[in-house]
Amino acid sequence: MNMSTAAAAINEITANIKSLKTKVGHQNSQVADPSRAMEKIRAPIAGLNEQIEQQAQSVSQSSSAIEEMLGDEGEHRQPDEFAVHERGH
Repeated sequence: MNMSTAAAAINEITANIKSLKTKVGHQNSQVADPSRAMEKIRAPIAGLNEQIEQQAQSVSQSSSAIEEMLGDEGEHRQPDEFAVHERGH
């Protein structure tokens, strides 16, 4: 094997290594992209979950307040008022 053939072989090997490094780098970025995309989806979902929990808590508090008001209203009405109220008059 002469020097020029050896040099050409070394150059080809070097070019192949660089090409492989580029391909591996490209694959790494492709693997990272879906992870980033999932994180972009996860963050708003977490925010929505928090808002849903707050709304559920507000509904629960409102329901309790309404039940209390209805209970208080029932205590102050006369028996005749119950019949009229229940018929929708």
